[in-house]
Amino acid sequence: MYYITLSSVLEQFPDLNGKLEKGTISIKVIEEWILQAEGLINGYIGKRYELPFENPPDFIVSLAYKAFEFFYLDATHIPSTTGEEPGFESPKWRRLIDLLEMIRDGNLLLFDKDKRVIPPSKAKLASIISNKENVDQIFSMRDFWEQDISEGYDKEP
Repeated sequence: MYYITLSSVLEQFPDLNGKLEKGTISIKVIEEWILQAEGLINGYIGKRYELPFENPPDFIVSLAYKAFEFFYLDATHIPSTTGEEPGFESPKWRRLIDLLEMIRDGNLLLFDKDKRVIPPSKAKLASIISNKENVDQIFSMRDFWEQDISEGYDKEP
């Protein structure tokens, strides 16, 4: 575990200790929520930065706690009788995703402990990414009369 640890989570969320003592949740479940939070963060920022960081930025650690809190509360929440729960559509969740997207897109910089900007990976920035990776490309070395272009090539997936 990298951004947050079991001991730091138990310190940050003291109510988890009571639930562990009662047996309503287990350490394995808490570790799973930590992995989910870190996987979410890595899925976004891994497109721009070389992971793992030597020392994770404080901002990423705080986002890991926010993501953990969401997975924890989502798993232990008792739904209301009206069924009008925001879940993954909540403004808090949307804000977390927006921040991760801003980091991924380079609109929000990451700083190390010495307040220096962490540079993105040059190799990742130089790579070409396409939303048409599973479609035969329109240009190839084949003769033009042998090329097939799918009908939905110009449509968004």
